[in-house]
Amino acid sequence: MGNAIVWLTIAILSFMAVLILLFIYLVVQRMIEVRVQRKIADYVKDGSDWAYRYLIEGDAPAEQIIPDSSTKLIAMEKILRSYAKNISSDMVSARITDYAHQFLSPYYSKNLNSLNWSTRMNTLHRILEFRMKDLLDDVLNMLNENKHYSDDEYLQIYRILAAFQYEDFLQHLLNPKIEMNEMEYRKLLFELEEKPFLNMVEYYQDFPSALKHTVLDMIGVKHLVQMVPFLEERIHDEELEVRVRSLKALSQLGIVQNEKIYYPFVESENWEERMMVAKILANVDSPEAVSSLQHLLKDQSWWVRSQAAQSIVQQKNGKSVLRAIVETEEDPYAKDIGKEALGM
Repeated sequence: MGNAIVWLTIAILSFMAVLILLFIYLVVQRMIEVRVQRKIADYVKDGSDWAYRYLIEGDAPAEQIIPDSSTKLIAMEKILRSYAKNISSDMVSARITDYAHQFLSPYYSKNLNSLNWSTRMNTLHRILEFRMKDLLDDVLNMLNENKHYSDDEYLQIYRILAAFQYEDFLQHLLNPKIEMNEMEYRKLLFELEEKPFLNMVEYYQDFPSALKHTVLDMIGVKHLVQMVPFLEERIHDEELEVRVRSLKALSQLGIVQNEKIYYPFVESENWEERMMVAKILANVDSPEAVSSLQHLLKDQSWWVRSQAAQSIVQQKNGKSVLRAIVETEEDPYAKDIGKEALGM
């Protein structure tokens, strides 16, 4: 019994000693972290004026903004990121990139081989943010080597390839290391300039469904009016989602080349198709378009009725047409939505 108490006491004291040592370690680490953060803040303060002279006025990089230590490098990252985020200027962006090429590339190239995930990930973010094309080969090495990286890293790598308009980006997009959803595809396609995007669309039929849907959305977002014929072909697709997204993109472009192909959608069984065609017909000034919109004012879906009323208002003499409908129409839904659109 006595020995058991002794051993228990020793175990408790040992455990307490470990806790005390751990506490001391954490306190010391925190003190070091605070001191480093304070030093970084001082560097940011001291280097801000010199960074302004370099980035805005075009002076040569002064000694004060040349990173000769890890803390100074972090400070300059903060300054560069602030300018990149808050100032929209091609000249400033070019100077940020030049600075990063000159002073940060060796550091980032080394960090891409780090065993630490957050170090690699942060480095990939900075390469994209500072548009460091000189590190494209390093990034491609990550993509092509046998070592496996996280999904987040692969997605960021693809974003870099898209942003740098990498000529073989399409091949990687068609054979990705990871499965991507529409939101992730959207981030990639948003980075592409018009010409590579249009070249990519030529391979539309080879794309997975998520990528097809995203391409249709981005045509509207990027306002690529030359893609109207392509979209008009897609509105006859057997897949409902493709038809709806194509109609949506066409409504965003606001160009109707052949109004007759849209009228069958007025009687569609799907409310989204009826709503989208109502939006498209706002751009058609013809008796048949007005008649179709009047029909859609009586639709069972509030969304369709609302869009039909808004489209009539947007047409020439549309408000007069809608007032006449409100005064004479017997259908309560059409009358109510007409009053709502007119603000009555």
